Amino acid sequence: MAVADWNSTTLGEIALTEENALLGAAVRRMHGDTLLWAGTCPPTAELSRHCMIRSRIFAAAGRCEASEEMSVFRSTLEEIPLRNGCIDAVVLHHALEQCADPRAALREVARVLQPGGQLIICAYNRYGSWSLGRSLGSTPDHYLSPWRTEDWLEVLGFEAVLPIAFSLFRPPVMAASFDAPMFDRARGLARRLGLGVGNLFVLHMRKRSLTMRPTWNLRGLRARQLAGAGFPKLAVQQELIAARRKQQSEAS
Repeated sequence: MAVADWNSTTLGEIALTEENALLGAAVRRMHGDTLLWAGTCPPTAELSRHCMIRSRIFAAAGRCEASEEMSVFRSTLEEIPLRNGCIDAVVLHHALEQCADPRAALREVARVLQPGGQLIICAYNRYGSWSLGRSLGSTPDHYLSPWRTEDWLEVLGFEAVLPIAFSLFRPPVMAASFDAPMFDRARGLARRLGLGVGNLFVLHMRKRSLTMRPTWNLRGLRARQLAGAGFPKLAVQQELIAARRKQQSEAS
């Protein structure tokens, strides 16, 4: 099932509720001038109102209604129509796992993101129960490996801001027993321990800012003697002065 259709199901609404809590905490740490939000659920993008960013852009792969608070345009992550280093923060809300080539999409995101910019990825975990037991119920079609995605980003010059956050520890079936308070303590413990079996993960990365800091060897520079340069006029004057001094010494 596509993510856009999955969000309207009962399990999809539960997933949106849990991921909004993770995304809200991560988005509040963002700051800058321009935020690019890519995804399939425009209402979730309203979480960006809580961050310290002035301009917000929503990139939709399909049809999307206009928003009064965000600029909306259609684009794919493999070809973002923006210049290099013009974005301060990027949020990929279930957009990366639907790309035909996720690595190409990450390279494009790294291109438009300026050094020091932040990237947040929210996706469904390939190693969660929903991915491993798709035949048990109606679940999304696309999943990502959180650790492989983190490795791809490190190759592109990113570093982790926070450890990978996992959530949504429940099987892919709708049953009221899994929402009982007796399971809340177990889910909270799994979330605090960062167990990689949660069906949802949030990855928070930062693009490294590379700077050159040369080490000057002042002692070596001071000891070095500069080679003399030839100035014809000055050499002639020195010869005349030397001859004049010689004549004066002979006359005395």
